[in-house]
Amino acid sequence: MATPLKEPLPERARACRGERRSCAGCHSHPQTHLVAEEAEVDFGEFSAVIAGVVMKLFMFCLRLSHSGKAVHIAYANQSQESFLDGCHVRAFEALGGVPVAMIRYDNLTPAVIP
Repeated sequence: MATPLKEPLPERARACRGERRSCAGCHSHPQTHLVAEEAEVDFGEFSAVIAGVVMKLFMFCLRLSHSGKAVHIAYANQSQESFLDGCHVRAFEALGGVPVAMIRYDNLTPAVIP
């Protein structure tokens, strides 16, 4: 059994909870993707200690939409060269091919060729 809240919920939170309960006719539609159809690409920032020095690094990630299988590669920068190396060389080699329909990019500045 769930532990009751010690403080009363704010009025809006109570209303939202009631809205969810009253949404019996609502339906969710899970996303479905065909095998090898598409992938998603993003760069994320993280820190790592290398030779005793804290370094700011960038994680390239390409994830297949159907299986969730992903390739992660760390780079010292978020340059176009890093993007092209990560996506169009290393990730495709690691996955053994290229998605057949599309690759979705998450607002990647490095993906834009000036």
